[in-house]
Amino acid sequence: MSPDSAHSALALARASFPMPPGTPVMQTIDGTTSISRRVSCVAPSLEVTEGAGFKVRRPFPLPGRIQFDPFLMLDHLAPRLYAPGEFRGAPNHPHRGFETVLFEPNHTQPSTKDILAGETEHKDSTGHSGRMSPGWVQWMTAGSGVIHDERPTKQFSESGGVVEGFQIWVNLPMEKKMTTPKYQDYAPDKIPKATLFFPGRTATAWANVIAGEANGVQSRISTESPIALIHYIVQPGGKVIWTVPESEQHRSNQWNVGCYVAAGKGKFGGGVVDDDSESDSAGTCADFGDFVIFESAGENSTASGDGVVVFSNTADAGGEDLSVILMAGLPLNEPIARHGPFVMNTRQEIRQAFQDYSEGKFGKIKALVVD
Repeated sequence: MSPDSAHSALALARASFPMPPGTPVMQTIDGTTSISRRVSCVAPSLEVTEGAGFKVRRPFPLPGRIQFDPFLMLDHLAPRLYAPGEFRGAPNHPHRGFETVLFEPNHTQPSTKDILAGETEHKDSTGHSGRMSPGWVQWMTAGSGVIHDERPTKQFSESGGVVEGFQIWVNLPMEKKMTTPKYQDYAPDKIPKATLFFPGRTATAWANVIAGEANGVQSRISTESPIALIHYIVQPGGKVIWTVPESEQHRSNQWNVGCYVAAGKGKFGGGVVDDDSESDSAGTCADFGDFVIFESAGENSTASGDGVVVFSNTADAGGEDLSVILMAGLPLNEPIARHGPFVMNTRQEIRQAFQDYSEGKFGKIKALVVD
């Protein structure tokens, strides 16, 4: 395949996102109208180098934006065509004190079978191992400490292909920092999904409910603090309403809510949300790579809108779909000490983590036996 045709295939893969059907949901607001949270700021991401030399887009942590409590990091390995042997993943590295979420969207499918979609293999010092391909989610609670290894499969290394992925770090509450490491791995057909409709609109949206709840659809993944992590795909003209789960409505004004734009562009937040409204004139514009932060308590948020956020794809018919990672959670409001792969509450705990790692207390990854 020529470089031109390969890049055309990648571009076509990004233009539209055919998705498996999910639970049909008609989006509504309790009562006749509600107020969406307004946008506090739109923060651009920066390109940084990670792992064995691959580039990611990172909206946080960055200088002046150390976290988005309770989330510690969001890295987006944006879709790219890699040559054979070019993508090498992230060899052996430790973690302690938080959770890592790895997600490979199942919409990153090349438009030709000559290009392979990314596959990675994982193994760690607890003996866990597995393989991830598009659509899979791995939720690893590092807790007291693991050594983790993520690399492309032998087939992908030899052939090259398209890779897209997200890595998200979720902080653990102080009392759970040293919990026993564990995994929650789910194949694409085990992740709850919803197909979302909006009154008066023909365009739809699609939700992959990785954690928490969206539009009445509940995730299978258990979390160590109240959070939501949803991947939305919104067609041109489509609109999404997300509300803090009913069980958290009594403190919904405390939740932090943000949206990362993984593809396309749209409008976020703003004013009255009416079930029959066709207008998207209100709201703040955001584009690929932007991280949209909504107002929360302490930022003069409107009480009636504390639990509601809205966003829409303002592209014309036939334009690019809007891909959004919604991240929301009740902030831990605890002190943070972090250094590289360790996130604790004090500098002494960080020093102890380095000492434990150097003394082999995180264990070792067993070598793979190759036939």
